[in-house]
Parts: sequence; structure tokens; C-alpha cells
Amino acid sequence: MKTAALLGVLGAVSLCPALASAQDPGDGGGDPDAPGGTEVELGEDPEPPPEDMDGTSENPDAPKLIDDDSPGGDDRGPAAPAAKRTGYPIEEIDRPLTLPAVTSEVGLDTRATFGNLDVEFGLEAQYGITRQWQLGLRYGIGGLFDKDGEDIGDGAKFQTGKAFGLDVTYLVFDWLSVRLSLPVYVDPFAMGGVIGAPMKFKIADKLALVTGEDALEIKFAKFVPSLRSEAANTAAVALDDVGTTLSNANLRLGVGVIYQMSPKMAIRGDFAQRFTNIGGGSDTPGVDSASESPTSIGGQVQYSPSAKLDVVGGASIEDMAAIGDSFTLRAGVAFRI
Repeated sequence: MKTAALLGVLGAVSLCPALASAQDPGDGGGDPDAPGGTEVELGEDPEPPPEDMDGTSENPDAPKLIDDDSPGGDDRGPAAPAAKRTGYPIEEIDRPLTLPAVTSEVGLDTRATFGNLDVEFGLEAQYGITRQWQLGLRYGIGGLFDKDGEDIGDGAKFQTGKAFGLDVTYLVFDWLSVRLSLPVYVDPFAMGGVIGAPMKFKIADKLALVTGEDALEIKFAKFVPSLRSEAANTAAVALDDVGTTLSNANLRLGVGVIYQMSPKMAIRGDFAQRFTNIGGGSDTPGVDSASESPTSIGGQVQYSPSAKLDVVGGASIEDMAAIGDSFTLRAGVAFRI
């Protein structure tokens, strides 16, 4: 009994501090009106705009916009950037110097030179192996001319082309590429090399400068075959048959300007100076032209109804010293897949 009484007394003593703290007037017991009590203040609701005092325009489910300073806005991050254009451009001024990877292009070119009325046809195919490497194949289909230099109406006939060339292009920068061409003539065998560094500089929204195309021609065997004119190859073969040594190298320095009139139409103008026989070894300097250092000018219009198709027409004078004999009209088409 004494033990039970003792335990009861100890329990009562232990409960006294807890009861005292529950009735401590210092905290007011949670009652804001009691002495020492804490009063909780609530913020006022934001007032609706004057034009909507009844609150009908509020929409609690409206999406929150990024960088929106209005009520409900969210500034957790920047807005998404605008979408960028992809694919091959339809504008000539914006096109790269090489085709995109796994892209093919086939083109047909026709040229008519006045004087002896020489009409030539050429075929070209290119393939983008990667973004930087491009492989091309060109073939001079042939021309309608007379081997003896007479006009077409005086017995000229179509002469099948015997020249073809392999092109390899490497893109160094977006504005610079390096191209090596190996033109070959099959009968009789003749071979040359053409080194170029095509460049394109976009100098304004609708204006670009191009240069460095087909800069240096080097003879490897007999003469440097032309991939544009079977008549020129026929003349070179005739000179080689009589023992004439043709030029070892020719240099062409040219520049062109492209103006993008509209997304589908571009105009190009070209100026070039050609230096023949710069490597010596020729018995007949300037055999390819009426002058030893001919100056040429030209212009063309390109219409592209889509990024896959180009239609080209133009005119040029290959030698300003012999305008009547070197005036040339050109028409062509190119298709990409």
C-alpha cells in the first residue's frame, strides 16, 4: 500500500509542470484577445482592374507565360528561340559551296557561239558525299559545227564529244572550298588538271561576291581538254597532229557578283582575264582565243521555282578583242534530289 501511495504522489508531481505551461498567460493560449496572445494578420485580396470590377475576366486555369510580368506570369526562364531554317536554300545567294550530304544534282548545259555558229552540249552530275566532300562528273556530249571552220549551213554536222572530267571538291570554310578537276580526252589521249578555290562572300542581304572558280589549268598530256567545247578540242587535236606544242598552263582570274532579286530569281555578272601559255612551251600562243590574254564578260539570270530546280539563261563575250566571233548564248537546267 505504501508503495502504491508513493507512485501516485510522484505521478501527480510530474503532471504539474505540464498543466502550468498549458495555462501560461505569456502565450495567451492561442487566443488573440488574451494577455500576451499573438494576432495573425491576413493580406488583402488584390483588387480587380477597373474595367472588370465584377471579376468576370479572371481565369484561374489560364496558362502562365514565361517572362510575363502580369499577375500569374512566370519568370523562371527565357523564351524559346525562333525556329531556324533548314534544308537547301532556294535563294542562290544563300546556297553553300558544296551540296548537302547524300544529295545529288544533274544538269544539262547548252551553248551557242556565233562566228562559225558552234552549238555545244554538256552534261554534269554532282553528289554530296558528306557536308564537306563533293564528287562530280562532267561530260562534253558534243557539238554541232564544221571541222573545217565553215558555218552550220555549209555542211556542219554533230560531232560526238570525247572529253569527260572528274571533279573533287572539299569545303574548307563556309566561304571557301578547294576543287580539283581532271579533264581527259579519249581519242587521242590528252589530259590536264584544273585547280580552283571557289569562294563566296555575302556582302549584303541581297548581294554576294564569288571568285576563284577554275583558276589554273595545267597540261599533263598533249593539251588541256575542254569540257565545254568539242570544237576547241578538235582544233587542239589538229594542231597536235602536225607537231604543234600547245600551252603548258593557262591562268584565269575572274570575279562575279550575284544579286538576289527575289527568293526565286537571281542575276549574276562576271568579269575574267585569261592568261594563256604562262608555262611556256607553246609554238602558237593564244591558240584558244584571238588574243593571248583575252578578257571576257558575261551575265545570266537564274530562276528557281523550288530548291530542287534551277533554270538558267545568259550571254557572254569570251574575247572582247573578237566580239563577233566569241559572242555566246547559254541555256541550262539543274535538278537536285
